[in-house]
Amino acid sequence: MSQAAAAACCPLCGGPSRELLERSGDVRVERCAQCDVAYVTPPPPMAALREHYDEGYYAEWITRQALARRRLWRRRLRMIRSLRPNG
Repeated sequence: MSQAAAAACCPLCGGPSRELLERSGDVRVERCAQCDVAYVTPPPPMAALREHYDEGYYAEWITRQALARRRLWRRRLRMIRSLRPNG
């Protein structure tokens, strides 16, 4: 698949249909019409991501929000369990 063709597809499900949510220059935020995920296209270079999301980026989330994260995942797990068939 060419780079242009890959950019025209959802990075999660590969769906070709999308909705433009926001645009800034050549960068767009789009939402997939099939799976509803929102994504940036074209994706930023890995070097830019590494610079922005350095080791300290998640420090507060890891330490101060541990209890809130546990509660969040417990709620999500209960919801998933409620959706599975019995047995």
